[in-house]
Amino acid sequence: MHRKDFSITQSSKRRWRRLVLILAVSLLIVIAVIAISSLNLANALMKNEIEPIAPYATNAFRTFEPINIVSGQDRITLKGWLIHAEKPLRGTIIVAHHQGSNRLPYGMDSARLYQKFSHRGFQTIAFDFRHSGESTGDTSSYGYEESEDLLTVMRWAVTKSGNAPLILYGFGSGTTAIMRALYRLRQQMQPGIPETRVLPNETDKTDANEKDQDQSDIESKEAASAHQKEENRKLYEQVGGLILDNPARGSNAFFRADVKSKMNRAFFWLPKTVPYVARFSLRSYTTDDFYTLFTASTLPVMIFAHQEDSRLDHCEARVMIDERMRLHSDRTLFYEAPGKGFLTAYLQNPAAYENALFRFLDEWAPKQ
Repeated sequence: MHRKDFSITQSSKRRWRRLVLILAVSLLIVIAVIAISSLNLANALMKNEIEPIAPYATNAFRTFEPINIVSGQDRITLKGWLIHAEKPLRGTIIVAHHQGSNRLPYGMDSARLYQKFSHRGFQTIAFDFRHSGESTGDTSSYGYEESEDLLTVMRWAVTKSGNAPLILYGFGSGTTAIMRALYRLRQQMQPGIPETRVLPNETDKTDANEKDQDQSDIESKEAASAHQKEENRKLYEQVGGLILDNPARGSNAFFRADVKSKMNRAFFWLPKTVPYVARFSLRSYTTDDFYTLFTASTLPVMIFAHQEDSRLDHCEARVMIDERMRLHSDRTLFYEAPGKGFLTAYLQNPAAYENALFRFLDEWAPKQ
């Protein structure tokens, strides 16, 4: 009887071990499927096929010059156009396009719109973000890395604008590049801990020349930091307005929208995991949410959107727009296209779109 009980106990232990092993293997398989599917889709979205520039687009311009600007530590070459103003300069419009698009968000219709800006006294900088159009780069990132490109172009634009205001014109994920660039400027303007600190020498045996050199380095770096903060302050204050076509609270909203449009319904986890994987495959960016920056900013803002967005969730876009209108209706113009759509308001009714756009520009960037 004792041997029988012992045999049953051993059999039960083996069954439990097999069950635990099966559960462990199953869990590993599930984790592997989630990780691989998320990595593959994130990689596919950020290495999307590049949309070429419409041929002969420059035929729409009377005067322009090509631009080549180097951006960031990766030395990305940004290409585009500086379309000159035909009349006394009222401002510089910088175009920030959507993921997968290029400097002509609406194709040749965009080129004709840029010429209308020129005729009204605005110069336009239309350029391709990294891994878009004719610019270099292996990946695009729904506004994360593109904010660096935009800041580079903004600093370059100041050399061409004098004291004229910069007007940032974003489409889709380009709006998050704009908001992230403004956030970074504001963040860098705030006083904080010096970038470099020299700890006291414990033995106090450092000779006088080395101490003098250390002190000189500290003073040089502090002076450089102060100079950079002042340049950032001037750049931030030169932004005279925002034009945002289909904005959202952050880059994750556009990631999720594209994930949902491409995923198999069985892979229900992808809308949550793909943005996370993408952020950490770049530079370990934290989750972004520009709700407060967008709604509380005192900058004048022109918004284009549809009555119902066909790509973005209500809580990621329309809630933010409504709150902006509630807080700053006096500094916000909202053009609401009828029906359902995403980045199609201009194509749906160019005349009404342009009427709202130029009404905004005439109010906040009037002729001198």
